[in-house]
Amino acid sequence: MIFDPDAECPLRTDESLANQDDKKHHEGVSPFLQIDTKLSGQWPIDPMHNVSGVTKRICQFLFSRKKNVSKVVLKPAVFQDLSEHLNSLKPYYASEFNRKLRPLTHYPKFKASEYFRLALYDSFYLFKDLECKKISKVLLLFGCAIRLLSDEDFVGRYRRDADFLLRTFVKESSKLLGILFATFNVHCLIHLPDETARHSSLIKFSAWKYESYLGQIKRMLRAPGNTLQQIVCRIIEKRKIFGRNQEETLPGEAISVSQPHTNGPTVQPKCEDQQFKALDIRDLGKFRTESANDVCFVANSGEVCVLRNIVRNKGEISLVCQAFLETDDFFTYPFR
Repeated sequence: MIFDPDAECPLRTDESLANQDDKKHHEGVSPFLQIDTKLSGQWPIDPMHNVSGVTKRICQFLFSRKKNVSKVVLKPAVFQDLSEHLNSLKPYYASEFNRKLRPLTHYPKFKASEYFRLALYDSFYLFKDLECKKISKVLLLFGCAIRLLSDEDFVGRYRRDADFLLRTFVKESSKLLGILFATFNVHCLIHLPDETARHSSLIKFSAWKYESYLGQIKRMLRAPGNTLQQIVCRIIEKRKIFGRNQEETLPGEAISVSQPHTNGPTVQPKCEDQQFKALDIRDLGKFRTESANDVCFVANSGEVCVLRNIVRNKGEISLVCQAFLETDDFFTYPFR
C-alpha cells in the first residue's frame, strides 16, 4: 500500500473508531469494543518492526539491481566499499551488541536487531562521505530522529524535533527514491513521536524484550506435548524460588572487577592498590582495558575517554583514563 507523503488527514481517535466515522475503514463491529478496549490508544506501533522494516526498505532501494525500483541506486563498487567499511568496524563494536557485525552484502538476511543497529549507529559512519549528498542528508534525518526517540533523556525534550525530522524524511525520501518507497510502514514513522508521548522511549514499548523472552519460553519445554502446561509449571516453579515480583536472576554484585595485574599505569608512581583489567557494571556495560571494543566511554562531563587501568583501594574503585583534548562534530546536518 502506497501513501501520499504530502497528504494531511485527520488522525483517528478512540472515539472516531468506536463511532465508525470513516465508514470505508470498517467492516462490521470490532469484538474488542465489547471488552472496553481503546482501539487507538492501546495498540501502539511496534518500533522494532517499524524502524527495522524502514531500514530494510532503504537498503533494498539503494542497493537493489532490479529495474524501476528506485530513482537512485548505488553503483556496485560503492556498495562493495560500504560493505568493507562496515566489516572493518567489527573489532570496535561493544560487546553489548548481541549479534556479531556482518558485511553489508548480507543485508537481505539481516535480523531486526541488525537493521535497528544500522539505523542508530552504522548509518552515520557508512553514508557520511557518499558522492550523492542528498542520500546522506536523508539518512541523517532518519537516524537522528530515531536516536532522539530511543533515548529516555532526549525523548521528552526533543520529541517535536524528532517529529519534524521524520515528516521531512518521509517527504524527501519519497522524492529521492521514488513514490513507491512511501509504503504504510514508512508512513507510520510520522506517528512514532505521538506514541512516545504515551509510552516513553521507543525501547520501552517495542517487541524486543517479548521476542527475546521467546527463547526462555522455548527452554522451558522438555517434551513436544502439553506445551502450555509445561510453561505454566516452569513459571510457578520460578516464582516459588525467586518470588512473584523479584527479578528472575540470582543476586550478584552491581559492580565487579576481574583479571588482576600489576602493570599500571597508575596516577602515583609507586601504587600498592589492586589493579584490574576488567570492570562489569550492571545495567551499564562491560569495560576492558586491553580490548578495542570495550575501552571507550563518555564521562558525565562530556569528555570522551579511553580506559587505561582499573584501581581498587579499600573497596573504592577508580578509573585511570586518557581524555581526548580535541573533539569535533561528526556531522552538522540536520542540527549541530
